[in-house]
Amino acid sequence: MNEKLENIIKGLPFTLTEEQDFFLRDFISGQGNACLLGDSGVGKSTIMWILHKYYESSILFGASSGVATVGLPDNIGYATTHKIFNLSVGEAIAKDYKRRCPKILTGSSLITTIVIDEAFCHNSQDLDQILNQIRKLNKATRNRGGRNIRLLFVGDNLQRLPIVEDELKAKLTAKFGHYLMFESNLWKKFNPTMYVFTEVKRQSGESPKDVWFRKALQVIRYGIEKHYDTVLKGLNKLVVGDNFEEGSLYLAPTNNLVNQYNAEYLRKNPNEKITFTADFGPKYDRKEFPMEQKVTLAEGCTILCLVNCPVGTYQNGTELTVTSILNGEGVYGINSEGVEIYLPVHEFKQEEIVAVEKEIRDINLNELMGKLENELSLKSIFELYAEKWDDLEWEEGLTAVQMLSRFSREDLNRYYNKFVKDKILVQERVLIDSAVMLPVKLSAGFVTAKAQGRTFDRKGLIDVGDPDKDYFYTWNKMPDFGVASLFVALGRFTNIDHVQLSRPIDKIHIKTCKTSVDFWFKSLKEFNERRK
Repeated sequence: MNEKLENIIKGLPFTLTEEQDFFLRDFISGQGNACLLGDSGVGKSTIMWILHKYYESSILFGASSGVATVGLPDNIGYATTHKIFNLSVGEAIAKDYKRRCPKILTGSSLITTIVIDEAFCHNSQDLDQILNQIRKLNKATRNRGGRNIRLLFVGDNLQRLPIVEDELKAKLTAKFGHYLMFESNLWKKFNPTMYVFTEVKRQSGESPKDVWFRKALQVIRYGIEKHYDTVLKGLNKLVVGDNFEEGSLYLAPTNNLVNQYNAEYLRKNPNEKITFTADFGPKYDRKEFPMEQKVTLAEGCTILCLVNCPVGTYQNGTELTVTSILNGEGVYGINSEGVEIYLPVHEFKQEEIVAVEKEIRDINLNELMGKLENELSLKSIFELYAEKWDDLEWEEGLTAVQMLSRFSREDLNRYYNKFVKDKILVQERVLIDSAVMLPVKLSAGFVTAKAQGRTFDRKGLIDVGDPDKDYFYTWNKMPDFGVASLFVALGRFTNIDHVQLSRPIDKIHIKTCKTSVDFWFKSLKEFNERRK
């Protein structure tokens, strides 16, 4: 029995699902790489938070984008995948494979597990470079010992395909067998154990229309064509055209449509418009900034918080209706419970994580004795034991831990400093520079792809795009346009009563990637067979 894991699970303020419980026990007791698949709302973030509690300083978290990294629970995100593995942008050349990873990975062997969220935004070339970096990082050097780093990819391969230009897509297919990493010839080398969470908690009502909505989402998610007519007939009853509820949250597939909606939303607001602009320190890498560098607001606007409050007053995803604005300082707003809260400008820290020796006073007794047991032979420990109590004779069957447990903490500290060469290391964040910005965006309109992972418990207006641009969905020059877009848009809302459609939905608007769907069900079958 894993006592540490059991204690963490017992201390949780909620009950894990059977899938979550199986994953934690199986992954922690296992070896090698892994993938955790699941729709939004199945508890993937919860699992990452628990892994952080369990592995402590030996695990590193990142995500495919800056927004996703900031959105990781409890500020556990270190950096984007591109920064962690120093990936190239665009087609990689031989020189790109010689790049070094950050010092937290190269300076010591502290990190043994790396978790990447929203991992399926990455293509086969990214996976090739990641595996190349892992191969180098696993080798012993004068700065670190050898190790076997485990990779855990987390995400939903059905919601977001990697964005790859056609020319590069063809090159990746020629080189790796496919541009999608899980269909490439590299996947066998990666060889992950597959886990699939299916219990979605976002839409949880049990009324007939709630059950119908969940089933309709599954039809759209998996592209079950024989049910399209029935689903579209039901959904198109929600068409409201321009008669949508004032203040509805707008979701559309293109930046142009969303920008128009947001501009109109602000124009209709009669109050003074105030713009917040990010203030960057000289060493801050602006490419890594996780939000827009400018945001314009007015009293009465609905905004979305993009960071978590240290004391829990608000969190990433909290919606506020602005009541007053302190230019350059922050805003006051009313939350969904009718409480007015203050949201100040936020310091976005750009940090480097480094490995440092753990202060001996912070090392617990079991950890200390375990390190001494690993570093010293049984004979060496008995010699220290006999030196301390010179009248003792060897006791048959006496273990190293039994002998070490009889020493004082002061003695153990002294032996640790004297004999242990490979000291216990921990992660420490070192500030590079900061940017100060109001951590919000207008909660008026979202590009559908950027709404992935969010939950909306209010009225929304879904737009599948300008009718004159419907050819985007079928154009061979844009084969990935709109894939999973309708599912992402509909699936953000907690129940069907919140959904309004700006125009009727047609079959061409339901786009799935069959390759991704096949991979999902293959992974689910593998997962379920292991759980029997």
